[in-house]
Amino acid sequence: LLPSSELRRFPDEIVFAESTEAADYAVVASPSGYELFRDGQLAVSSLDESRRVKALIAPVLSAAKEARRVLLVDGGFGVAERRILADPRVAELTVVCPDAARLDLARKLAFLSNQVQGALDSPRLRAVIAEPLVWLAAHDGDRYDVVVADFPWPLGYREGKLYTHYSFTKLADHLTPNGVVVIPGGSAFTARAAFADVIATLANAGLLTTSYHVPVPTLGVASFVVGSRAPLDTARLIAAAPGADLGTDLTPTTPGQIATLHSQTVVNAFERARDR
Repeated sequence: LLPSSELRRFPDEIVFAESTEAADYAVVASPSGYELFRDGQLAVSSLDESRRVKALIAPVLSAAKEARRVLLVDGGFGVAERRILADPRVAELTVVCPDAARLDLARKLAFLSNQVQGALDSPRLRAVIAEPLVWLAAHDGDRYDVVVADFPWPLGYREGKLYTHYSFTKLADHLTPNGVVVIPGGSAFTARAAFADVIATLANAGLLTTSYHVPVPTLGVASFVVGSRAPLDTARLIAAAPGADLGTDLTPTTPGQIATLHSQTVVNAFERARDR
């Protein structure tokens, strides 16, 4: 049983709902399958989750010279974990999950467990339950060949703290000299200024940036930014995800602003784009 105001937040019939101290989860049954929402934002879709996850992970793994140690930040739903572990080079995957309930959902929701296929029980995977920024700050000495930040889109200040100079600097600090990191950039098609701010903030954290875009049915044009300490083979990066391109027509025409914890410009730009 849910209040009518809650029901109106979702596009189709709710078939499952669960709330924890960290987040509210809901599964809706849509004509194309099931969709899992986290705090009202789409997290996993049975329609095209494999496409979204491949767009997030395949390019950065392809661009990485090494991938022995991988860090997944804000994971726990299992789908990204499965994609990362499919790379035979990965000997150790550390998953920072802000809510233990995600791991339970990945096992007990049939549509999700069918996609995960037991990846969370791999001996190569180590899951830690912690708030991402707190964990990153407490483990400064850990270095990884690949860092995947599976952040939700910056729709509000709660998510926006993940898209700040502080957050990006912490991610950069966990890279090996040849390490690479990937961060979702929202959509340069609908929120170009916010995307520009993501690029500018990551660059200000001391990394070279390479951006790319992939069409995803449930999200439209999804944009991503890869950060590295050395230039990347962009052709190899793009070839790793179906439909990916550098999107020169989506390149920001004006420099982005640096987002901080006190001035979350990415969130503000995203809000302006949504209000248009």
